[in-house]
Amino acid sequence: MTNSFGMAINAQSIKFANVAKHRLIVLLGLFIFGVWLTLDNTLNAYAQQKAREPTIKAAYLYNFARLIKWPSSAFSDRNAPINLCIFGNASFGPQLQALQRKSVQGRDLRIILRVSMSNAMQCQILFISDSERDRLSEILAVVRGHPVLAVSEIPGFKEKGGNIGFYRTDDEKVGIEINLGACRKAQLIIDRKILNLKTTKK
Repeated sequence: MTNSFGMAINAQSIKFANVAKHRLIVLLGLFIFGVWLTLDNTLNAYAQQKAREPTIKAAYLYNFARLIKWPSSAFSDRNAPINLCIFGNASFGPQLQALQRKSVQGRDLRIILRVSMSNAMQCQILFISDSERDRLSEILAVVRGHPVLAVSEIPGFKEKGGNIGFYRTDDEKVGIEINLGACRKAQLIIDRKILNLKTTKK
């Protein structure tokens, strides 16, 4: 009788253990699926952000042309265009080309996708691509002291003497950091709308 009762208890214990084990496996599977789903969503969001990045940077450059004031000495005459130039290889060339000849501040916006060291000073906005990081000091030396807004995606651009640098925020968005001292030396007036952007670091 005792043996039968003991065997029944053991069988019941084994059954409970198997049920608990099954539940643990199910919970573990759900946890792994949840982690995978979160990671997948994060990667998808990151991929979407990366896909939008060229358009976002082009939009920033366009708004710089709209909202930043240059001294009259930056232009050959009252009808001269605002030259937005690219130094190196930029991923947003097609997006910028769509802005060709748009009117900003009463002037045409002229997009120049290839600019050399010799004519960089003719640009009002000079975007320096990451492909030119080895020549960055040389390029900045050419435009230093001239009313040229130097913009770049090269890390630490602001600290190297550039005017506005693109950087990636903690939530993987494109932000800007502004070297106000360099802008003053270049006689550039930065509109408050740019300074007040949430992704702006002074």
